[in-house]
Amino acid sequence: MGGFRFPFFQSYVRWRHSRGFGVHSPFAYELVRLAIRPGYAYGYYAYDAIDYLCRSGEVESYPRLRKDARLLAGVLPFLKCRRLITCAPPSPEMWRLVAGEAGATCRPYDDKISFRPYDFLLATSATPRDVLSRTIAAGVPLLVIGSEAGLDAYLASRCTDGVLFAGKRLLLAVPRKDMAFVRYSMKM
Repeated sequence: MGGFRFPFFQSYVRWRHSRGFGVHSPFAYELVRLAIRPGYAYGYYAYDAIDYLCRSGEVESYPRLRKDARLLAGVLPFLKCRRLITCAPPSPEMWRLVAGEAGATCRPYDDKISFRPYDFLLATSATPRDVLSRTIAAGVPLLVIGSEAGLDAYLASRCTDGVLFAGKRLLLAVPRKDMAFVRYSMKM
């Protein structure tokens, strides 16, 4: 039964976790409810600006840019991040806007950056794995856009505490020293 999968069951588990139900960690539940899937009750200030930029065509776009920008607009203020570090982002103008609306500064990654508390790393699957490891080791949360096979297992092996949300396309890792490591599958 090693290769046999139950697609309906996996879809149901992802649906439950993506709504916050089935998430047993209080911190992770609040993260899902208030930042990842805020619903209609929470509208972040950046949403209107994100929608405007996506419609105007002023930014370098990709198919899920609006959704990713909205996710980041919710996660940054929830985690109280003061600096967004982008590592080869597909749309730098959008990330500067989202960071500014969340009360953070935006800076492109270079080898001289040392990660510190209240940072957040926005990465892609092309980001070198040693950068992701240093981010996790420093206790800095990260969002990886365009996840590749095996990356979630790699991050899970590096993250000894906190929470990891793994989807088919995105990975969100939030290291926290005050909680045991938990991994959830979500449709992201």
